[in-house]
Amino acid sequence: MAIKHAMWCHGHSLAIENVGPLQVVRQGNGIHLTLPGKATYSTWVHFAIPTPVLVNDVRLSVGTVILRFKAGAGTMVTAVHVYDGESPPIANFNNLKLTGDHLMEKFAIKVKGAHPEIKCGLGISVQVGFAVDVSNKTIHLISAGCDFV
Repeated sequence: MAIKHAMWCHGHSLAIENVGPLQVVRQGNGIHLTLPGKATYSTWVHFAIPTPVLVNDVRLSVGTVILRFKAGAGTMVTAVHVYDGESPPIANFNNLKLTGDHLMEKFAIKVKGAHPEIKCGLGISVQVGFAVDVSNKTIHLISAGCDFV
């Protein structure tokens, strides 16, 4: 699989679906989400990936999406969904329990054995869970990207 183009989005520009009780700190190195106290909580965060749908008159396909994050004690990534515009997700990765440092967590995207062509713009949605009885649970979301093929 030859990469024809790669695009990334920095973590400090992501959108949080439901901030709720979270403390949000945007810094030069990403975004830090902290759940104070010993509560549990879950929310989705969304990365809008700059999307070159055509390069030299050739429509690109989604090869791999990549996440960079550090999940502290009591935090984890529990799902990753990949969207092309307003259509239903082109890929769902559910029931994940990703904790600790993930500086190149890759998710290969294939639909019926092929990489799907991109038509409208790529979005990566990440479900973050704060689940353990630990005070001040924090996740540092650094960036997300896509290798287009």
